[in-house]
Amino acid sequence: MLINMDVKSLEVCVAADMAKDKIMIQEITERQDMHKNNQDVLGLPSRLIAKVFIFRLLFGGSAYSYANDLDFAEVGYSEKQWQEVIDSFYKKYSSIASWHKRIIDEVMRTGKLVSPLNGRYFPFKPDRNSRGELKWPITQIKNYLIQAGGADLVTLSRLRAAQLLAESGLEAKLISTVHDSIVASCPSKNTYEVGKILLRSVEELPQMCKKVWNYDLAVPMTAEVQFGSNKFEMQDLKIT
Repeated sequence: MLINMDVKSLEVCVAADMAKDKIMIQEITERQDMHKNNQDVLGLPSRLIAKVFIFRLLFGGSAYSYANDLDFAEVGYSEKQWQEVIDSFYKKYSSIASWHKRIIDEVMRTGKLVSPLNGRYFPFKPDRNSRGELKWPITQIKNYLIQAGGADLVTLSRLRAAQLLAESGLEAKLISTVHDSIVASCPSKNTYEVGKILLRSVEELPQMCKKVWNYDLAVPMTAEVQFGSNKFEMQDLKIT
């Protein structure tokens, strides 16, 4: 049996934590439907559009990119209208806005970003555009800490899952990990217990961050767990 665990809203959790945005942290902590909230607040036509909008903005999306992206063609907004949506987002999540500004300023001043999680650093340098002007890679600057932080958290979860599985004595193996998911294999009789261990490995991330990196993770973490005989035939595993 395959057990698949996906960390919920990994990138959003990382951004909320690093920016210390109280509104976003509250929505995550209270398990509110953030994307439905933002569909209403930002005046977007669907929850899915609101969800994709947020993820892309956290990764450096711009009004121009939204206005010219086929994925958003159904919305029909002009670049000016998308900028108004972005401004509304930053008004609601003001600490995300100030965090974006802060990390861009840090790169322009030092030429690097340092992860607050564990001190990993990422060098940057400006590139010349077609007119010969030096431009900093703003999209990459906004993207790196979120992607790297997510990868670091999943690494901790994977290590904790391996430890818990070894301690349990269950017949099970971790067999793959891709982005925000961890997959284990086990006999059918161990499905529930292995799924519970994978979920626990995510829920204990705040304690693990403190223990390994002496870092206080500000957001609670959770995951969705599924099981099936193959990756195409998965169903939700209800864990209590």
